[in-house]
Parts: sequence; C-alpha cells; structure tokens
Amino acid sequence: MLENLEQPFDRPVETRVAHDSVEHFLERNATNYDLVVLGASTDRSTFSRLLSEPTHESLRDLDCDLAVVHQS
Repeated sequence: MLENLEQPFDRPVETRVAHDSVEHFLERNATNYDLVVLGASTDRSTFSRLLSEPTHESLRDLDCDLAVVHQS
C-alpha cells in the first residue's frame, strides 16, 4: 500500500520530467530505479478517456515498482 511509503528513508530521491511520452521514458529509464511514482490525472474529459487509456494501464513489463498516486 502507498501508505507504507511515508516512512523516511536514507536513499537518494530524484524527480524527472519526461519530454517524450511517459511510456517511452519509463521503458528507457525504469531499470535505473527501484520505484516510480506516477500521478494520475482526474481532469481528463470523457472524450480523452475514450481516445487513450490511462497511462498506468499502458505500462507493461517495467523493471521497477510502480505507484500510482490519485488525489481526489
């Protein structure tokens, strides 16, 4: 559960911003990380949701753990 991630730890934390598609970025970089935290968008229109599945559903075979954060 994500609530278990709130404990402090002494490992480096890095923030990266993808300038390509998120899927392509993670395919290239996931092996360098133990955990990727991905924000979920709640502002998508119905039309947008019909055209494109949520990013976390299109990610396959990542060599790291993936946490999807949704703020409601």
